[in-house]
Amino acid sequence: IKKYLSGITRPYGSAPALTETLRGLSRGKGPYYFIMPSFGDPENVNAYFSSPLPSQIRCMMHLAAAFQARGLFFWTYQTPFPKHDALVDPVTLLPLDGKWAAAGEAAASILKNAGLLAECTWGGRYAFVAGSPLLEAFRLNRKDDPAQYFYLVNKDTDQSANGRLYNLDVTASLRDLFADKEVPITEDTVVSKRSDLKWVSGAASVKLKPGDGVLLKYAPAAVEEGTDTADGPRPPPVVPTQTPRGR
Repeated sequence: IKKYLSGITRPYGSAPALTETLRGLSRGKGPYYFIMPSFGDPENVNAYFSSPLPSQIRCMMHLAAAFQARGLFFWTYQTPFPKHDALVDPVTLLPLDGKWAAAGEAAASILKNAGLLAECTWGGRYAFVAGSPLLEAFRLNRKDDPAQYFYLVNKDTDQSANGRLYNLDVTASLRDLFADKEVPITEDTVVSKRSDLKWVSGAASVKLKPGDGVLLKYAPAAVEEGTDTADGPRPPPVVPTQTPRGR
């Protein structure tokens, strides 16, 4: 990705937005590896390379993991540049700023679940998410696993995102695999852009700091107690297909 600011939220020149680039790569033949910038011009955001913030480092890493990159690398110079600070000082190799900590934080969560992510296939965007327009939910499927996996990424690298996943089964379980804790699913009323179109659904609240991501495991309960798991989980409630994305 040569022009970083094509990156997270908008196109840059003739390059597509980063999400679209990664989507295309995830649908290609064979694995791909994501190389991201860790340095750049800190003053000119329209430079060929801009210097990513810690939150932008996190966001790039989580987006790449969500779109099934098989490896994450950083591009940097070994020679010092006055205005091009990277993850570490090229002489001492000591961290320079918050980018190192942000990269380590995201890497720890991703690495903890690397085996699972490697076994998943892309399931498309999950449309039933409300909140910030830059809060994205991506669905991952795993062979012979009745559970579904949602990778949520806050593409807003300036502000936290408060939102909800909905169209969930209130009897199901939802687990944050990064924090290793359960996320409550409660019954709530979902209102679409059309005020006359609303329904009751299981919903789960999520909060992500700027550029952060989370991997959720959604495991619906069996149709009946004692039902063989091979019969599969109970699907979430069916919602009219013409329903627009909620807010």
